Amino acid sequence: MNRKKDLRKRMLEQRNQLEPAQAEEMSVAICKGIEAHPHFKQAQTVLMYMPFRGEVDVRPLMESAWQKGKRVILPKSVPEDHSLRLLRADNLEELVPGAYGILEPVEEEGRHINPEELDLAVVPGVAFDQKRYRLGYGGGYYDRFLTTYGTKLYRIGAAFPFQVTDTVYPEAHDQQMDDVVTGNSTS
Repeated sequence: MNRKKDLRKRMLEQRNQLEPAQAEEMSVAICKGIEAHPHFKQAQTVLMYMPFRGEVDVRPLMESAWQKGKRVILPKSVPEDHSLRLLRADNLEELVPGAYGILEPVEEEGRHINPEELDLAVVPGVAFDQKRYRLGYGGGYYDRFLTTYGTKLYRIGAAFPFQVTDTVYPEAHDQQMDDVVTGNSTS
């Protein structure tokens, strides 16, 4: 357990040291890599995330998805049971701070999405390993969601190149991505 905690700390420190211009440049390259991915091209309903604490900024990917007529879905964190609710987002301006200060759609009639409707999930992470296992913040939100709903769902991890490491010390509950896009290549 300490190895994961140490890796998480080291990766977050490294991510926090990125210059804003460098993070933006790498994020754009990662978004372009995901946009070129065959599964993104085919997908009509895509789960994404609002960048938080220096995560890869996928907002350009959202804008591209909307322009292509795709449905963009964002998670709403539910701290009481560490679950995610899925809500349709129509633009960035409508988002409001949620439980952890992460921007998310307002929960209202007609915005809830059944997880089975998803074609693709673009997933953030603190680190990913060579086998595409993901290390998150430790809350288990994405692991629980992907365990429950993600068996048929294609999953792409969005990561800065330095976030891919030899191992994230995966445990039974840790989830594997189908691909990890770093802007340099996919894993």
